[in-house]
Amino acid sequence: EAAEWANVAGETPWTADAQTFTEMKDRLVKFVNKGRLGIFGNGYWGNQSYKLTPAQNLVAITHYFQALEIQRDLGQMMTIFGGKDPHPQSLVVGGVTSIIDIKDPAKRQLFKDLALRVRAFIKGAYMPDMYMLANM
Repeated sequence: EAAEWANVAGETPWTADAQTFTEMKDRLVKFVNKGRLGIFGNGYWGNQSYKLTPAQNLVAITHYFQALEIQRDLGQMMTIFGGKDPHPQSLVVGGVTSIIDIKDPAKRQLFKDLALRVRAFIKGAYMPDMYMLANM
């Protein structure tokens, strides 16, 4: 399912291996079996407005959890030049005040690598998911 929608989006899927989805399914089963569903306990299950297939739901929740990891990468990118995240005090209009990190080639390369990873996630997971949802 993930590969299909990535192809529609014209991208390489972020996650296409069955093992990743199997692990997420097992993780969700453990969560449900604990019986402590919190806000998910009173859903309108069976409502006709729920149009995603089980496979599509699995793709969406897997990408949601992976997006949390990507959010961590974005925070790390902010700290490379801003010193902290959230609310960095060293980013100013026109540049940053942490010149030492800007001059460090390793820090610049790390920033670039993280940016490319974020971009790959957006193009390979987020955009295909939007195509999947728009098709409902």
